[in-house]
Amino acid sequence: METIYHQVWMNTTPDRLYAAITEQDGFNKWWEPAIIAKPELGFINEFDIGRHGINKMLITDLRPLLRVEWECVSEITNKHSPLSEWKGTYISFEQHSESGVVILDFRHGGWAAQTPNFGLCSFHWARHLGMLKHYCETGESMIDHEAEAKQRNAILDRRL
Repeated sequence: METIYHQVWMNTTPDRLYAAITEQDGFNKWWEPAIIAKPELGFINEFDIGRHGINKMLITDLRPLLRVEWECVSEITNKHSPLSEWKGTYISFEQHSESGVVILDFRHGGWAAQTPNFGLCSFHWARHLGMLKHYCETGESMIDHEAEAKQRNAILDRRL
């Protein structure tokens, strides 16, 4: 199985990062629009991915200020959507502090192979993790949900 891995160093607090990766308002500042999201073990967070469908993430591990893990339980069948390969994969956020810096270890694992969608998702995770870093450090969101929707549609239409 293949895993996307990114490490991000942030000048923020553990509380601020944890809120950004567990709460509905936090997600909306750096990732896809959350329809519903709660920091509760066993809860299924839902994200609006436009024409790709609804991305559903089951919270399988939740240790405040340390670790969050989701299992993707969505059934996205459009083969042009990178999310068509997500079912059964996991996404984890592990954080720790070192020398006054909060370090996030991000993994999206359980991929069957390093497919073109794997590469595309790795790139977009890096983009969104950069937005997460900016939000956690400044309190300001960089995400433009309208531009993100256009980009998602272009991927489906194979115009990129």
